[in-house]
Amino acid sequence: MNDNRNQKRTTIKEVAKKAGVSVATVSRVMNNQDIVKEEKKQKVLQAISDLNFVPNPAARTLGKKQVFKVAVIVPNIMNYALADTIKGISQTLHNRQVDMMLFNSDEDPEKEKKAFLSLSDKLVEGVIFIAQCGPQIDFSQMSKRMPIVLIERAEKTNLVDRLEIDNDDAMRKIVRHLYELGHRKIAYISGETTSYNTQNITKSFIKALKKYDLPEMKNCYINTSYTFSGGKKGLEKLLDRKEEFTAIVCSSNVIAIGVVNTAIKLGYKIPEDFSISGYDSFPEIEVLTPAITTIDYPAYGLGVMAAEAILEKFDSEGTIAPKQKVIKVELVKGESTGPIGKKKTKKQ
Repeated sequence: MNDNRNQKRTTIKEVAKKAGVSVATVSRVMNNQDIVKEEKKQKVLQAISDLNFVPNPAARTLGKKQVFKVAVIVPNIMNYALADTIKGISQTLHNRQVDMMLFNSDEDPEKEKKAFLSLSDKLVEGVIFIAQCGPQIDFSQMSKRMPIVLIERAEKTNLVDRLEIDNDDAMRKIVRHLYELGHRKIAYISGETTSYNTQNITKSFIKALKKYDLPEMKNCYINTSYTFSGGKKGLEKLLDRKEEFTAIVCSSNVIAIGVVNTAIKLGYKIPEDFSISGYDSFPEIEVLTPAITTIDYPAYGLGVMAAEAILEKFDSEGTIAPKQKVIKVELVKGESTGPIGKKKTKKQ
């Protein structure tokens, strides 16, 4: 009688080699993950059959614990633009039965770094970083282990996918709009100085001013938080400086809403006393009164594109070279900007 107990068991690595795929792909097929394309799935199934592969029950249990997950690290989960981006990521991954793990850094560079370092201990196969709240992270080592996509943040190695808004073009459109309305003294309220978005958009704003030969009113540059209350505090600080201006450009719509609401409560008329423009995304911003002039920021679409880039890497076993995509946006004119009217109302 033949005793097969001492026969060497076929390993999952051997199956992967015969099928010409990664071990992770074999594991996905074993666990009935729809993320695997049909062609690769059939190759794996054929290799399993040819090699008479019998999965180790313990290994399969471990594999099921490793439901394919993509980590998403955001600087501020309360940011409305980011909420739409996260929704785009989540829905796209969900359609391919891939889970999402969300990390919130609270605009804290140390928290972001901690989340980054913890990813090696998490059961994740991809990661999406949205914006930057602190010093630049070196992605060179992590990019060798898993696909990485960055949305609106700096990166030195060119080893990862990047999605960015063409901030120079977007800010030119905002400043040109105000210029054509007669504005020559434009104040600026932005987010925290540690944010990559703040740094990048501010540079674009200054470039746009230079293009139209407008003065840099540095005493009218205010940094605040990306919140409604940040907009309120930013406007109050700007008014306290008692500088003359006819328009305010805000680096986010959340800040702009805080500025508009505060201005109206203080008795100013918008846009008669001064115009206000926003930037980025906010749900149904056009229904606000006054509707805020801003850019058509594709927050949800950025999330979809980021998730699709990760899934594309999964499908290709990581053979696709990293890509950088710069997206142009359009100006959406609202009621918060208008021609120069009377001078600002004086407060007693």
